[in-house]
Amino acid sequence: MDKLQGTEGLQEAAGIAWAEVHGNFADNNGDVHPVKINLTSRADDPMLALANLMATIEFAGKEYGLYPWAASSKPAVVEALPKVATTVAPVAPKPVTVGETFHAVKVAVTPQDNGRVKLDFYTDIVGKAKFPYLTAYPLGDEAVTWLGWDYSNFEKPGEFTMNHNITWVPSQKLNSKGNPYKNVTKIEAL
Repeated sequence: MDKLQGTEGLQEAAGIAWAEVHGNFADNNGDVHPVKINLTSRADDPMLALANLMATIEFAGKEYGLYPWAASSKPAVVEALPKVATTVAPVAPKPVTVGETFHAVKVAVTPQDNGRVKLDFYTDIVGKAKFPYLTAYPLGDEAVTWLGWDYSNFEKPGEFTMNHNITWVPSQKLNSKGNPYKNVTKIEAL
């Protein structure tokens, strides 16, 4: 057999190919035994390693009757590797403890045409202060009761500083992203 290509002075192979070959050999008493030999080919690149391995398998078959399958079985079936997801799988929302409370430092008030008031509550939680932490749509009278403020504060758009703890529970209704709405259960001035 000629010297295999791409193996001169190999320290660490960039390409490695591996296979098993099977056959039968007789011992000194003439008894025949099944054998399995592992072959490894190393080269400068994976394609050359595979080409060298295939040449070795061909040689093993012709010279020694060794093949990459056991004589008593069908040729080996290579199972496909599982496909790698090309998109990120959706992550289930973190379970919320009933009665979660956060500290609200600001509220943006926007009156609605249907008699409700949109209240965007902002928090001082690091990383959560840029956007509303919770949005609620109470009726005007309900907003007065929640915050203890005069009704005139809810008649026109505005922003107000506040110092309240707001407790909420997850709703059975889900938003367009599949997350539960937050239902306000308690607002407490500090």
